[in-house]
Amino acid sequence: MPPRRRAASCSYPPRSRTKAFYQHSSTYQSSSHRSPVRTLPDLYPALQPLALGEATLRSLERLDQLTDHITDLHAQISTIYVSARSSVLTSERETAIMQLKTLIEALEWHIEEHGEALQDIKREDIVGLYVVAGMTRVEALLETRDDFVKLENVVAGTRERVKEWLADIVYSGEGVGKEETSDVS
Repeated sequence: MPPRRRAASCSYPPRSRTKAFYQHSSTYQSSSHRSPVRTLPDLYPALQPLALGEATLRSLERLDQLTDHITDLHAQISTIYVSARSSVLTSERETAIMQLKTLIEALEWHIEEHGEALQDIKREDIVGLYVVAGMTRVEALLETRDDFVKLENVVAGTRERVKEWLADIVYSGEGVGKEETSDVS
């Protein structure tokens, strides 16, 4: 009976090409010249685990950027609101309303992102920062809670104020430009 042949998918080289064969071959590379084995985090640095606190720092930086965007959009919206309130022509008012709607949509998107970034921050890390700064654990917990409540209230207040401005412009402009007929007797 002839010897059984192994499947072609075996993980070792055929007998004719063993390590001794490759050592004498010009294609053999010594282990010092081989490229190092690359792991997944080496190939994709974003997958490397972050150092303790670095994730919180990145989340705080993202939160700060979003807060700056919200502040800038709020300033732009308030400028357009003031110009729309003082405009006499209905075409200017309608243009301002369209600009306000566009900016409010952008503001809403940034506010949603701000809320997600706020949820990403670990409260325990912030408490740890306050404890390192010299507060007791209880004081740090209270301060952290107050900080997050203040941030949420500021953003919610901005959202409500901007919606009130839009409603004020839209509904105050309904009577402008329409002729009012009255009976002159």
